[in-house]
Amino acid sequence: MTRPDGRGFGLRFALYPWASGRGIAREAANAALNFTHDAGVKRVIAVAKESNLASRTILGGIGMHVYETFPRDGQTMLVYESVRG
Repeated sequence: MTRPDGRGFGLRFALYPWASGRGIAREAANAALNFTHDAGVKRVIAVAKESNLASRTILGGIGMHVYETFPRDGQTMLVYESVRG
């Protein structure tokens, strides 16, 4: 999805608790990231709470890197990015 603030395309994911720990989120996130880049999108971003280790592990595992941080409702948010091409 294109972000309304012009910062690129956003990658988002969520799972039901029963699906946790099966590699489903990582596989789906990686497929979505590759599909988006293969379609010609050079920059994809994702946002995760600093405290959300599961999401951070997935994003790092598919090759995304922390680009910047910002505060939100008393928590630190991490902006990940993937740039290709």
